Amino acid sequence: MEFLIPLSLCVVALFILYLVIKSAIDGSETAKEIRQIRMILQKQYGKALKQIKQTDNDYEVMDIPYYTCPACGANVKPENNTCPSCGLNLNGKNE
Repeated sequence: MEFLIPLSLCVVALFILYLVIKSAIDGSETAKEIRQIRMILQKQYGKALKQIKQTDNDYEVMDIPYYTCPACGANVKPENNTCPSCGLNLNGKNE
């Protein structure tokens, strides 16, 4: 029981120290600048996501014939729609 009073005083002192340090950090210029940078980055990230979503469907199917499968390296004929070895779709169309 003798150690409870000093232990509780240490806990209270550490809590007070934590609050003092936290208030000093939150009020500093560096913390304000970091908050501003975070807001700018969040806005830019949102804009980038919108651009990515818009351009996701803007791709074209390549009309270049394959002589080797890009996935497994097996020999394929230009008229093949799929790789005979691994089954990769070579014409870019969903079947």
